[in-house]
Amino acid sequence: MTQTNPFPSDKGKSNISPLWDSVKELYNSFDLNTFRLIGGINDRLGIWSARDSSTRYYKSLMYEFALYLNEIFEKQSIHEGFKIEDLLPKIQCQNLGSPPTIRFEGFDVSLDYLLGLEEYAFCRDALDKSVSVCEIGAGFGRTCHTLLSLTDVESYTIIDLPELLALSKAYLYQVLNEKEFKKITFLSADNCKSVGEFDLAINIDSLQEMPNEVGKAYLDLIADKARYFFTKNVMGKYSPSDIDLEITNQSQFESAMQMGLMTDKLNLFDTVSRAEAVKIYHQKFCPSGFSLFKTQRGFGQYFSYELSMFEK
Repeated sequence: MTQTNPFPSDKGKSNISPLWDSVKELYNSFDLNTFRLIGGINDRLGIWSARDSSTRYYKSLMYEFALYLNEIFEKQSIHEGFKIEDLLPKIQCQNLGSPPTIRFEGFDVSLDYLLGLEEYAFCRDALDKSVSVCEIGAGFGRTCHTLLSLTDVESYTIIDLPELLALSKAYLYQVLNEKEFKKITFLSADNCKSVGEFDLAINIDSLQEMPNEVGKAYLDLIADKARYFFTKNVMGKYSPSDIDLEITNQSQFESAMQMGLMTDKLNLFDTVSRAEAVKIYHQKFCPSGFSLFKTQRGFGQYFSYELSMFEK
């Protein structure tokens, strides 16, 4: 059977589509040493580019994160038998603020609450022995919302900057019922020393954003007031070139590089470098008189983070 040549040399155009005409033009000449670089001609034939302006990477990781969490809950709950879809209905109004979501087992879920479920799963041992929680730097309140919805915690203190307390207070007032909201005490960072004793201290993604001396002061507070300490923070600083990031505000970048308990450069994509960083992380983030109880690598795009629980 005779077939028409889709790329006839005498016309220079394909019989397939204008799309393939543009691909043909790209591949008229190429350099074997560079054609697979980010932004190179091979981006057109790949599934997608390593640098992407859409949300598909983000949502693909969310989907994998949800599957990963279900595996964790299945292992934890051999005799209870619950999964993400059993927990999500208990966390009401979790999409206030219009976050990007995926549809998972009939529920719209955001990355914020997948992270909240990860934190809940990791902290369950300590939460089972805790009635009071103090979170240092709660953001808009997703962890507080998750834990008050899924546990029997009796009191929850949030220590934060006044501007962020205004956000978390407004958000949590909308998403929690009156009984759960009344369990929360909002405390300005300036008055943090007035907090009473509590069972579990939580810090997620903020000790690394504070000046070193402030972070150490909070660890001293935790050592004095808490029985358990859960931390999920990045384990150092990374070079923008590691992720092909262009810095647009040099002063903010230089300030960020000086913040935190760990300021050494971390090679994000080197397993040996990460293993060494974990050891330093456990030393730097352990409050005085505490010891490491359990630890776990962050998932996906959070693999530069470590989830660690210390106990007195």
